[in-house]
Amino acid sequence: MITEEFKQLYQKYLDNDLSKEELSKFLEILQSGQHDVEMITMMDSTWKQMFDTAAATSQAKIISLKRTWYRISAAAIIILMLGAGTYFLFFNRAKQAEITKTVLTPDIKAPETNRAMITLGNGQKIYLDSVPNGTLANEGSVRLIKSTDGKVIYDVSKVVTNNTPLTYNTLSNPRGSKVIDMTLSDGTQVWLNAGSSVTYPIAFTGNERKVTITGEAYFEVAHEKSKPFLVSKGDMQVEVLGTHFNVNAYDDESEINVTLLEGSVKVYNNKGAVTIKPGEQVQITINQQPVINKQTDLEEVMGWKNGKFFFTSADIKTIMRQVARWYDVEVIYEERTPDQLFGGEVPRNSNLSQMMKILEYSGVHYDINGKKIIIKK
Repeated sequence: MITEEFKQLYQKYLDNDLSKEELSKFLEILQSGQHDVEMITMMDSTWKQMFDTAAATSQAKIISLKRTWYRISAAAIIILMLGAGTYFLFFNRAKQAEITKTVLTPDIKAPETNRAMITLGNGQKIYLDSVPNGTLANEGSVRLIKSTDGKVIYDVSKVVTNNTPLTYNTLSNPRGSKVIDMTLSDGTQVWLNAGSSVTYPIAFTGNERKVTITGEAYFEVAHEKSKPFLVSKGDMQVEVLGTHFNVNAYDDESEINVTLLEGSVKVYNNKGAVTIKPGEQVQITINQQPVINKQTDLEEVMGWKNGKFFFTSADIKTIMRQVARWYDVEVIYEERTPDQLFGGEVPRNSNLSQMMKILEYSGVHYDINGKKIIIKK
């Protein structure tokens, strides 16, 4: 008699909801050959419904499992394991001779480490993943520190005067690297997305605090009324006194987006200037006046910092640009780009195949070839 445990595991298998431990248990029961007849009867009933539905399109559902060898009669399932490839073949009862099969798709892991690099004023490069915690450099009155949790901190040990020469550092976070955060000498915190960089003085002098960025960064600016904080990219500039905001300024995006979460922000370029409120976004296109978007989805904007991909109505190229930076892959479109919009939420520590389910559920197919993703629809 089939146990209640097996029934529960089987249902979770159908729902694609098995944990690693549950999957191991499920395969162990299959391999043991216990209750063959009962299991065949139960499985066959389930698959018959699926096959009858699939017959309309002459396709059967394909599901892959790891490390098992179990053979059940042709009325239900054949599991084959050949070398590194695992196959599941299901018979379409309407067309017994037709068999659909697939090879387990290669996969790419999400970034597991931070590979950020700091370039000092003298040109020296410090790779943060290969240096111990503690003081990394002393530049005049400023110590560069890597904390025990991997954060970058600039600590000013004595008063910096306006006569102190400006020394600039650059924090670069490459594609395929986890998000890095840093505390500047004034206490401002900066989070840097993959494929991004920020250049800044090690200590702020004069009557302003100015940094430049490429890519995407989130700022929590320390309030200092006498010194506005400026973030620039090309001719675009964000000016604040103390506030929280996100800047998306990747070179491969058609526009720069500045999104305000708290406080007040003035954004301008050579065509004009606007001021926005929390929850609003400024969109800037080259040689165009800044435009305010009052319908911004903050959860989508801040997904990268909060550890997830989040899309509400995004086209495939918008999604794949984020995928390319995070997984450090090249995206190739084999045919015409699908024109539908996609939505979904996936943790950013997911493997690439899990991320791509957002597209697969809408009929988009892909192949992985080394560090290339080929979109095939």
